[in-house]
Amino acid sequence: IVAAANSGRIVHLKKGQFASVEVMERAVEKVRTSGNDKVMVCERGSSWGVEDLVFDPRQIVFMRRFKVPVVMDCTHVCQRPAGFHNPGSSSGYGNMVPILARAAVAIGIDGVFIECHDDPAKAPVDGNLQMTIPDLEILLSELVAISKAVPFYRNEDTTSNEE
Repeated sequence: IVAAANSGRIVHLKKGQFASVEVMERAVEKVRTSGNDKVMVCERGSSWGVEDLVFDPRQIVFMRRFKVPVVMDCTHVCQRPAGFHNPGSSSGYGNMVPILARAAVAIGIDGVFIECHDDPAKAPVDGNLQMTIPDLEILLSELVAISKAVPFYRNEDTTSNEE
């Protein structure tokens, strides 16, 4: 993290699937104490031994308190890692990508990461999670409309993730 921060470039910190919000906060501070304020964090889902990734919308709200852009990896949050139910390779719920992207934008995410391919069936990896470019164009129009329609509470008190 320090080496990336010392590059002077934007540092995109992806939340590990077992990492807490507090771990991400320390990672952001590590970038900042290296003299680089160009940092963003990425929500990718969490896994708690259920052989699946789970999207907890609260994570976006909690990470907003870092005062850095928060993006969501809508492709990988829908991934189902290789395991007992799907040995050998990962799979996932590609139909959920647009649904969770819409939810993230309604919550107030600063950006989305969505994989696309001309022919997802021929993509070298994660083809079942990728969108076609025409479908992505439609989704992006929807996300812009949601962004304009939903008031973002960027100044809400998100200083604590406790009641």
